[in-house]
Amino acid sequence: MFYIQELLFILSLSSCITHSFYINSSVFNKQGIVVFASNTIKDGFLDSSLAPLEDGTELIQAQIEEMKKEAVMRLEDLSKQICDDELVTSEGERLSESSSSPSSSIHHNHSTILSNKGAIISKRSFESFQKDWDKRNKLEETSWKITLNIGREKGTWMPKSWGSSGDRLLLKLVIKFTGNELRDREDFLGGMEGAKILEILDNEATIGPTLQEGIKRLTTKSGGWRIIPKEGPAGTDLMRFYIEINEESQHLGSDVICPKGRIYCTCGYFPANSGRPSGRKETIREEQKILRMRYEHLKNEEKNDTNMFSLMKISRSKRKLKLLADNNTLNEHLKVARIQEPEKDLLRFSNDGSTALTREGGVCRRVVKGLSTEYHILGRFSIASHEKSKVTENLRNLRP
Repeated sequence: MFYIQELLFILSLSSCITHSFYINSSVFNKQGIVVFASNTIKDGFLDSSLAPLEDGTELIQAQIEEMKKEAVMRLEDLSKQICDDELVTSEGERLSESSSSPSSSIHHNHSTILSNKGAIISKRSFESFQKDWDKRNKLEETSWKITLNIGREKGTWMPKSWGSSGDRLLLKLVIKFTGNELRDREDFLGGMEGAKILEILDNEATIGPTLQEGIKRLTTKSGGWRIIPKEGPAGTDLMRFYIEINEESQHLGSDVICPKGRIYCTCGYFPANSGRPSGRKETIREEQKILRMRYEHLKNEEKNDTNMFSLMKISRSKRKLKLLADNNTLNEHLKVARIQEPEKDLLRFSNDGSTALTREGGVCRRVVKGLSTEYHILGRFSIASHEKSKVTENLRNLRP
């Protein structure tokens, strides 16, 4: 505000100087000679019959005009900067709070920008939204081959008789994570925002043959998928999707039955994992190695210390306990690092290698009991890039 007042003062000062230059009773040159009088001004301009101004007077006038131009330019630049940085009015904040779109999830502690449509998007929320959008983009339009391995798992809430024989039911299908918006609300996906349609190749799943029966084909319906940011172990991202099977399926005489309806799947999602180690786990292991060496050194000193009691023994014991505590802390850090940066053999990469899913995940079904909803474990699934699977299959066919 002080800077604006200063610029306005320059403009007014230059105006006053110019005005005074024309209306004073007389203006003198360097030698004190009267150049013109006030009554020679006509309509704000000097009479052409007047003698020409001295060089010094022209110089002053030129400097005044230059000052005016510079002040006006500064005011225009400052006005533009204020318009760009100015926060949105209270009406815009009200629209922001009442909106449930991704653009409205802002923190009022951060500066906001106004989009062309008037929606309020905070800079930080926009960056977060952009990251989530980039994550989805990496997975969109990719095809994957999955195998549902249905059978009894530890911790399932399925009936005790279900799958007690240990039988397994394998359903194979090819899915595609499209970029088309999912209109159907599904609580398992955690909301409609960012949910996309999952397509199933030929709308069918196949059941592998057994000694008693051949291959079975089941009709299916398209499902949906969504990335759940930072909801996995150690703050990792989750990938959730579902498919819909039109009929109940089982092997002849088996106690493992896959119910019809929606089947829900969950696995880990690692868009930034390139399969190359970052060095984080190796650094932790090196630190642990140093701690073990120090601990062994203290143990050797303790063996060679023949004193029954000494201050050195007490200090040594404290240092040993400190090393053990530090080692336990590093173990926890290593566990987190293993989760956040899983080994390459635990992941399955997309065809272009830009994103990865964990090679296995969980399968469950939804059971509604009164007002509560439960998800009962049905088994697990494995996944691989469909494009890579086709290449591998073609290479096998070329072998003699």
